[in-house]
Amino acid sequence: MRAMWTGDDPSGASASPKAPLARDGAMDRPVAMDRMVFFDLDRTLLAVDSEMALGRRLAADRAISLRTTLRILAGYLYYRAAPSRDLQEMKRRLLRRLLRGREVAALEAVASKVVEDELLAALVPAGLRALERHSGAGDRIVLLSAAVDIVVEPIARALAIDTVVCTRLVRANGRFTGEVENPIPMGPGKAAALRVTCAGLGVDPARVVAYADHYSDRHMLRLVGTAVVVNPERKLRALARARGWRIERWPAPGGSAQPVPTGRCVPRPARR
Repeated sequence: MRAMWTGDDPSGASASPKAPLARDGAMDRPVAMDRMVFFDLDRTLLAVDSEMALGRRLAADRAISLRTTLRILAGYLYYRAAPSRDLQEMKRRLLRRLLRGREVAALEAVASKVVEDELLAALVPAGLRALERHSGAGDRIVLLSAAVDIVVEPIARALAIDTVVCTRLVRANGRFTGEVENPIPMGPGKAAALRVTCAGLGVDPARVVAYADHYSDRHMLRLVGTAVVVNPERKLRALARARGWRIERWPAPGGSAQPVPTGRCVPRPARR
């Protein structure tokens, strides 16, 4: 299932109640799940930022100008420090500049290559173990990311995650329009996406576990029964301590060993 959500207010106040039910691929019927687990992608399951990796590849291939490359870098640096209220519009402007008029097939091919060459190798071992523990416990796994679908979807397929909420790009006549289909799940929008996904699947947010790394994710983390912050920066770490959220250190691949919850190790997806 690829979860879709719509709503006029990124705070979630007017989010649509039309989020779909989870589907059993074999039986095509609603699946009852007792608990859901939401994983952020960049700097949580991944040790890197997926869209920055895509931007670097486009710059290396001279598919984007130096000016656009600098805008992407500036946008990334701003994201790491900006108030969440500014993030959605900033990202919309950047996507319009970067994607409008680009051929869908060509850009999807570049994104798939970036995933295969770089991003699958950047999956964090502790995150993969957490993913397997929850899957083994029968929890429904949701990949919830503000990153664009052309990088999120291939990673979700490699990890066998069926429920994906991300920034979905609008396509028309084989080209990207530069617009997005749904409010970007970022900042308050990520909390709205979680709320609507839970409502569509009939799951109480009190039964939800959420893993995230950025201070802008605090809106989502406040909604759930179990919030886990991963490698948090100072502001999120202070908030986590004040609210009693779990704090975990997930080293990047090849990093120094740190205590992580026990669980059978998940093999890293093989490159195709």
